[in-house]
Amino acid sequence: MTIKIFDAAYSNEFKIPAWYSEDGQGHMQDGKFFFTAEYGSWQKCDWLVVSDTPYSCFFTDIPRERRILFIVEPPEIRDYKKFAYYLEQFGMIVSQYDFPGYTGKVIISNPNLGWTVGALNEMNSLTKAMNYKAPAKNKLISIISSLKQKTQYHKKRVNFLHVLQKEFAGIIDCYGRDFNPIDDKLEAIAPYKYHIVIENSRLNYYWTEKLVDAWAGWALPIYCGDPEILSQVPDKNGLVIIDVDDVDASLRKIHEVLDDDIYSSRLDAIKTCRDWALKASNRYELVCKIIDEAKDYTPKLAKPELFRIILSTRKTFVYNILKAISPNLADKIFLAYCKHNGKFWE
Repeated sequence: MTIKIFDAAYSNEFKIPAWYSEDGQGHMQDGKFFFTAEYGSWQKCDWLVVSDTPYSCFFTDIPRERRILFIVEPPEIRDYKKFAYYLEQFGMIVSQYDFPGYTGKVIISNPNLGWTVGALNEMNSLTKAMNYKAPAKNKLISIISSLKQKTQYHKKRVNFLHVLQKEFAGIIDCYGRDFNPIDDKLEAIAPYKYHIVIENSRLNYYWTEKLVDAWAGWALPIYCGDPEILSQVPDKNGLVIIDVDDVDASLRKIHEVLDDDIYSSRLDAIKTCRDWALKASNRYELVCKIIDEAKDYTPKLAKPELFRIILSTRKTFVYNILKAISPNLADKIFLAYCKHNGKFWE
């Protein structure tokens, strides 16, 4: 029997990130598992998977024990600890850090954001991504960066970008939606030997699609991010570590990499890390493992209950006050608010 999982997307497009699945159509393990985001399918599915928060609230009979939340933003961007009402709807949370007081199970892991390069074309399924061959490398080094400056590490990344543009003028190619946009990140990685990756945070286990994209495009990542990354990768030669807090040392390291042109000598390590990361960052792979290891399935709820989304901090404060007075009244007002604002799936 096929196990059906509803992937609650942060949009009203009702499309799964199909590239996570083996066939690009939502199937895993030869059809044993099927992931869907089809409208209304939460009423027919066995498990619920959420990254961050859905766009809208809805009623579901999937029990708490069969709901999995993936924490995908660092605390600097979203402090999930402020939304206890939201977290307690899940039996399991996949996160880079623990949640004191949370009564479910926390699985410490990377955000499982997969890859985005070639996701609509050359690598639009796990199978195609795994089989994507190393392209010709006729360019040297690139970086993809936005100009966001909302957090400390946004600012450090932008500052380092400006330093790179000056230090490696005529050598490095810089891309980003704010200044040199591209349709597919593969264009900015596949032709290059080296790709600089700077994460939004220095949180342990917070390595994202930025790193996986470099490997997926067969580039050697020059990486600043997760301090524990070398303890996780299968081959430490599959990346080069820099620290944007030490600009001079980072520039020396990049010069050393380019001067020695180490790409060919690191190609086997890149492949090893690439094969590992395409699965280790794939939330569908992890969800299938979690379900396989689940000893017992809690029966579906006799009466569907409201699944609540994350509200703003101010609205959450009001909701928590109402909930302390009357949980039923709080949920009625929550539902009315969502319906009024177009954030309710019938």
